[in-house]
Amino acid sequence: MTGDTATALQKATATFNVLKLIYSAGLFEAIYKAIMNSLEWWDMLLYGIIGLGELAGAFLTDGAELIAVITVELAMMGFIASDSVKWFKECKAAE
Repeated sequence: MTGDTATALQKATATFNVLKLIYSAGLFEAIYKAIMNSLEWWDMLLYGIIGLGELAGAFLTDGAELIAVITVELAMMGFIASDSVKWFKECKAAE
């Protein structure tokens, strides 16, 4: 079964099985702590905006969907700005 030949049910089942394995191994807390320790507050905010925008875009139609897609794209631009600042600081520190 590859990504191209798998049905939607097979893909959903595989995703569920991965999440079930992570849960049964008790890794959700470790993943949460890793995220909280490695991300700045603005990165968490951008990820939240992107997640909500993607969900909204999946269920909304017409103009509301367009607004959700534009919101996601603006959040992506926020990541570009954040990464540019980080890059500039690293280059400045390396001098």
